Amino acid sequence: MMKFTNVSLLTGVASLVFLAGCTSTDNAQNTPLAECLTSKWATMYGTNRCSHCQNQKELFGYEAFAKINFVDCDKEKNTCALAGVQWYPTWGFADGSKLEGTQTFEALAAKAGCSVGGVVEVEGATTGEVSTGDVALTTGTIEITTGTQDVVSGVVSTGN
Repeated sequence: MMKFTNVSLLTGVASLVFLAGCTSTDNAQNTPLAECLTSKWATMYGTNRCSHCQNQKELFGYEAFAKINFVDCDKEKNTCALAGVQWYPTWGFADGSKLEGTQTFEALAAKAGCSVGGVVEVEGATTGEVSTGDVALTTGTIEITTGTQDVVSGVVSTGN
């Protein structure tokens, strides 16, 4: 009887270790991108049974992906058909364009006009990382997404 108990205990511990290794990590640092994508009306169309959709979700992490507009095409077939979804995952954007397949954060950010990891994107201007210094625009719009960084002060110049 004692051997059975030890085997059961070892099996239980091994199962817990295996399951712990299968859980997705929670990448809270991806939340600002997820919030930006949502504010720009980006939507991910997919299903819960799609492995590529699961990969995309895991890239964001649970907390961040909870902020994403997600349409489950198994439950909302008409919505997906009207959006022209043929592959999973498909990302739809406010301008009607789409990206199919698992996407990098950089591709999603560029398509939606968001930023990733401190990279500043200004339409019609050079894209780069700003750690210190000034940014001057003669025309255009600048959007600053701070994420975990605080903006102490900033000036947008209209030029001379």
